[in-house]
Amino acid sequence: MLNNSKGKETLLKEYKDKANKFIDRRFGEYDTNMDPEEKILQRFSMERQRTQDKKDMYNLNEEEELTPLWPVSV
Repeated sequence: MLNNSKGKETLLKEYKDKANKFIDRRFGEYDTNMDPEEKILQRFSMERQRTQDKKDMYNLNEEEELTPLWPVSV
């Protein structure tokens, strides 16, 4: 009996400020003015933009000239 009450006390502290809700944050999900095709197109373009941003992070510009950190004697 003692172990059960101690377990309840610790679990109640852990879950005190938690809520069991799922919030749908998809683009245009609750917008009734958008057609289903528009929603799909917007979601697709946002996903493409997100993946493109990740790729651009590692893309070096061709225009920049890379110089060494040490002095170069000519």
